[in-house]
Amino acid sequence: MEEKVPPRTPEQTDLAKLCAALNAEIARYIVVGGMAIIQQGFLRATEAIDLLLERSHDNQSRVLKAFQFLLHPQICSLE
Repeated sequence: MEEKVPPRTPEQTDLAKLCAALNAEIARYIVVGGMAIIQQGFLRATEAIDLLLERSHDNQSRVLKAFQFLLHPQICSLE
C-alpha cells in the first residue's frame, strides 16, 4: 500500500526550479495568477503555480520534457 504524500503550498523556489526547467527546454510560457503577483512584490495567498503555454505541438513536447523532473512517469507518457 502506497503512502500518499499530502500536497503542499508551492514556494518561490518551486517556481524558480520550474521556470529553469522550462527555460532549459526553450519552452514558450508565461507565469500568471498569484505567483506572478507575488513576483511583482504584492502579497497574495496562493496554492498554485499557473502557467499560460503556447499551444503548438512542439511547445507541448518541450513543456512535458521540462516537467519530467517533478511529475510521475505515467503523466509524462501522455500525448
